[in-house]
Amino acid sequence: MTATTRTALCLLAAMTVAGCASTSPAASNAGAAPGATTVPTHGSLTDREFGFAVAVARAEADKGAGVLTSATATTGDGTVMDANVGPPCTSGKLLHIKLIGSFPRIVHGGYGGPPPTPSYQPVSAELITADAQSGKACLISVQTGPESPEPGAAVLFTQ
Repeated sequence: MTATTRTALCLLAAMTVAGCASTSPAASNAGAAPGATTVPTHGSLTDREFGFAVAVARAEADKGAGVLTSATATTGDGTVMDANVGPPCTSGKLLHIKLIGSFPRIVHGGYGGPPPTPSYQPVSAELITADAQSGKACLISVQTGPESPEPGAAVLFTQ
């Protein structure tokens, strides 16, 4: 074996050992429940929270109420006791999901004009709050007017 070949093999072996010793999200989650990731890999969302957010957003999008141009999520602390869909969100951690697009089949009771004639603007965003532990939605609301994703939000899907 030549010196060049031996050097190349040693370098390859060193890179392999270094690669095996590096920390991965799975290694950082040692002790977590099987399949649960606690290291954020989608903005501020863990893999588990991201999966819940995608499932909730897809379920709402599958209702066929509109055409989406954006589906994003953020996470934060808090609870929702006055749920308007599903059970209250009580774990202390919330997913804030924002669907942006056109929702012509959603009817809202908003009032956007001067009396006496109500002026109903079309819905441009659907806001869903879900419990980050259970993945169940607890609050849905809508917004009108120009909308944009929250800064730093994780993109859930593109269509």
